[in-house]
This record gives sequence, structure tokens and C-alpha cells, in this order.
Amino acid sequence: MKKGIYLIITIVFISLVYFGFAVPQKSTINQAELLATSTINETTASTTLDLASLKPGQKVEIAPGVFGEIVAIPTTTQPSIPTPALNRPIVFLEGSLPEFDSKIEADINKVIALLKKNPSSFDNWIQLGVYRKSIDDYEGAKEAWEYASLLSPTDPLPYSNLGNLYGYYLKDNARAEVNYMLSIKNGMNNGFWYYQTYLFYKEVIKDIVKAKNILEDGVKNNPSDEDLKNILKSL
Repeated sequence: MKKGIYLIITIVFISLVYFGFAVPQKSTINQAELLATSTINETTASTTLDLASLKPGQKVEIAPGVFGEIVAIPTTTQPSIPTPALNRPIVFLEGSLPEFDSKIEADINKVIALLKKNPSSFDNWIQLGVYRKSIDDYEGAKEAWEYASLLSPTDPLPYSNLGNLYGYYLKDNARAEVNYMLSIKNGMNNGFWYYQTYLFYKEVIKDIVKAKNILEDGVKNNPSDEDLKNILKSL
């Protein structure tokens, strides 16, 4: 748990008028605000605050007659996303062509080298999944595309790829449908994602009603997509 440091300042103003006094007031200045205003010139304070040395419970003088105490207030932080292992073995299909194997191995090693330098590259994770799938490493493809979806959760591509993987290869229609629908949610203005989902309903689920419904939704959200219109008319 990361702790943010906040400066709580109690200021007492003594009136220069003959009678009366100002009511003590409290204000809170967070560390970012303090950083922006911590260069105090000699006319307002005798010392300049060293922000790095501030500790909870420490009392500091912000300006003549103005004192503050450092308190630690816990703040939550987002958990980091674990990066999939990049050292998965490259296992080729039995009977595959040696020239194909050599090219795919070179491609995989190239994209892995790029990901080691920049693990946050969405495009390279997508590409690694494509290469892994081409050698029937479905688990490796799934890991790559799921991680890509975490890096860019509003991009429809990894979800459509996962829908295809679950529906046609891993034979998990429930997860396939969830991912296809996420691709449409993220790409409602592109008929391609509706078309991919339509094929899944037609070829894998074999539910012509769902297939027709998804095309109708696609045409509704993409009225200029003639391809979707023509497919819908053919049903």
C-alpha cells in the first residue's frame, strides 16, 4: 500500500486591531500542491522545505507563525498486470515444412525480442498470438491476446481473435460468444466485427436466428455497410 503525504496546516491569525481575534482555520495541502509552492522566499520563511525529508508526525514551519504537521494517509494503487512468460517453447507441427518452421521460428524470436524491450506493445502481443496460433500453440496465442486485451481493453481486435480461438479451436462456445460480443461492443461502428460474430453463430453454433439478429444489429449501427446488407438479404 502506497502512502501519500499530506500537510495539514493550522493557521492562527492574530488581529492587529485593538480587540478581537481571527478564528483558527485549517487547510489541507497535498504534496503535489506543496511541491508547486514550496519555494518560499526569505521574506515569508526562514527556511525552504526539503520535501524528500518530510516524515509523518514531523512539524514544519511553512511561513512565520504558520505551522503544519505531516500525516500519512493511505491511498490505493492499481495492481500491475503480470506479463506472460516469453520463454514458451516453440514446438512445430508434425510433418510441417522445414522452410515454414524456420520462418515462423525467426518471426517468433523477433517479436519476443521486441517485447522484451517493450512489454507494453499492443501490436507485438497481437502478432505473437498470430504466430503462436499458426503452429497450433493455442495456449500461447490465448495468453498473448488476453494480455493485449488488458493493455487496450477498448480495442475490438484481441476479443475477436479470442472469440475465433475459443469457438473454432478450443471448442468453448460460451467464452467465444462473450469475446465476440466484447469485440462488437468496442467496435460498433465497424461491420467487420459483426461479420465475424455472424460466422461464429452460423458455422459453429449453427443458430441462424442469432446469426440473422447480429447482422441486423450490424446494419442498424452501420447503415452504409453494403456487405452486411447483402448477406442479410441472402438469409
